[in-house]
Amino acid sequence: MVRFKHPNGFFKETPTGFSWTTLFFGFFVPLLRGWYIYSAICLIASVVTFGFSGLVFPFLINKHYAKYLLEQGYQPDSDQDKMQLQMMGIGFVDPVHNHSNVKREVA
Repeated sequence: MVRFKHPNGFFKETPTGFSWTTLFFGFFVPLLRGWYIYSAICLIASVVTFGFSGLVFPFLINKHYAKYLLEQGYQPDSDQDKMQLQMMGIGFVDPVHNHSNVKREVA
């Protein structure tokens, strides 16, 4: 489980790895998470592939949801959460240790 914190103070958690809930409930999982576009993608893919995509999305959804939260401005809440994201293969910009926007004087 990875915990994310938004600059506004909101917290969200996302599981890691295989999603059993997506296997059993399909497009309802992203719908209940408020991720409407991905829910529509799951529904359309399920119709087009006659349900076969329902065996693929459980392997992908948690990683994609973590990336989605990062795109929405959420950041990992702790160092352990940062390590979990790195183990999942998700890169992110750490605002605490990001020195790319530090102005440097040119001599």
